[in-house]
Amino acid sequence: MVMTDIFETGHWPMKKVRHVEPSERAGQVAKSEGLGSWRDSVGINRAYDRLMGMNLGVVVIFAPWPFLMMAYDAAPWRDNGGLGRSWSGFLASGIAGLAFLALAIAAVLWMVHRLRVGGAAMHFFEHGAVAERPRGKLAVFRYAEVSPRFVVWDEPMDHGGIRKRVQLWITMPVSGYQLCLDGMKEADRAALKTIATALGLSPEPESIGRLRKQAPAAF
Repeated sequence: MVMTDIFETGHWPMKKVRHVEPSERAGQVAKSEGLGSWRDSVGINRAYDRLMGMNLGVVVIFAPWPFLMMAYDAAPWRDNGGLGRSWSGFLASGIAGLAFLALAIAAVLWMVHRLRVGGAAMHFFEHGAVAERPRGKLAVFRYAEVSPRFVVWDEPMDHGGIRKRVQLWITMPVSGYQLCLDGMKEADRAALKTIATALGLSPEPESIGRLRKQAPAAF
């Protein structure tokens, strides 16, 4: 198997691949699935996680304030000549604003938790691999049973341009679930090239143009 050869030599061709420590949970799952001895672990989807964190930060900052300002303007005790003052408007806008604020706080705590426990990783074993988010979801597969595809596709942008998206899709045998590894930045693309090579694919992604259906969600 190509995977075994790469790990036995200890040679990863891309210098920017981020190696991480294997988790106890991934090791236990691999043992129960009979995946053999551990070979290596690398970080995946790091740039995608950072982008999601930035988008979440924008929501956290701006979402609650329009409702809170509406509640402030509608407050019955405000001296604004009686314009727009009402208890119903004050309560409706205030409750909506506080609800968004609570969601924003919860989202911040969730993101801090994700940063504290670390990002997603792919743990490679002799006969298969475990994709893991610490204290989150897992995806387990055997190399011989999955259908990997290393692609680059054109993502239309709002301003009319095109962004090249490099991704590795690993389709599971029974469920058809597609494990999507995203190569948004150079370090992640380096990991994808190496993983693709280890799975017997070309290190250069297949260009498929625009997608006719929605891309699989990043793991």
